[in-house]
Amino acid sequence: MCKLFKQLIVLMLFCGIIGSIHAGKLDDFEKEATKKKSKSSKKKSKKSKKKSSSNDNHSTPHHHGSHCHHDDDDGFDFDFDFCEVFFDVLVMGGVNSWDMMFEDSIIHREEGDTILPILQIDTNYQFVESNLHAIDTRVEIGFGPFAFEYRNTNYKESYANDLDIDQYYFIYRMSVDTDVEIGIGFGQLILEGSSRNSGSSLSIPMSFHFTDEWSAHSKLTSASINGNSIYDRELDVLYSIDKVSIRAGYRWMKVGSVDLNGPYVGLSIHF
Repeated sequence: MCKLFKQLIVLMLFCGIIGSIHAGKLDDFEKEATKKKSKSSKKKSKKSKKKSSSNDNHSTPHHHGSHCHHDDDDGFDFDFDFCEVFFDVLVMGGVNSWDMMFEDSIIHREEGDTILPILQIDTNYQFVESNLHAIDTRVEIGFGPFAFEYRNTNYKESYANDLDIDQYYFIYRMSVDTDVEIGIGFGQLILEGSSRNSGSSLSIPMSFHFTDEWSAHSKLTSASINGNSIYDRELDVLYSIDKVSIRAGYRWMKVGSVDLNGPYVGLSIHF
């Protein structure tokens, strides 16, 4: 009995050692994403910003009015015109997205298109390393230019705790026609491993139709937790038949010097 008890203890210690060896990547990612910056580093960053701003003030001559304002010799107000054009693009893109939802419009969205979905459900499998993979699920609900997105990515590593990344976004969707969609999403990223932490997030999804069957999707996401920047990028190609698409792509997830990059394959259902 005593011998069996010793063997169990040795086995538990061995498993603990193996776990500590293999449980590094997700733990390191969580630590990098949630670490709190020391006051001294914050003071240094503030001092460096003050120095750079003071140097800019000394090197750059002062002008009356806005720093962003610039008139050239021809009287062209660059900043005003740029802002006006940018605003027009935002408005017209949203108006196009709204009009495309109705069949009586000149250019309208067909049911089942990957552009401006009313409901879309994605599920992907991502390979990161031999002992690390992820299951990714995304749901988008919307109409015309307005949509809500929820996304969960569950990372699993051998001999380690899971790492869950939840993302919530309100998305403003803009379209030029039935072939191009660009969105701007504002929301929150929640990271849950050994603890739960959250921060604000900005997302820019893009979709491009090449033919009725082939399309591409790209997404740029930037989030911040405790002042730590998390970057999430993805690019994939879809082959669609009616309301179902097969997708294959690559995802880059990075914070500090730790990344969770890897290829993925998945399915999408869109209405």
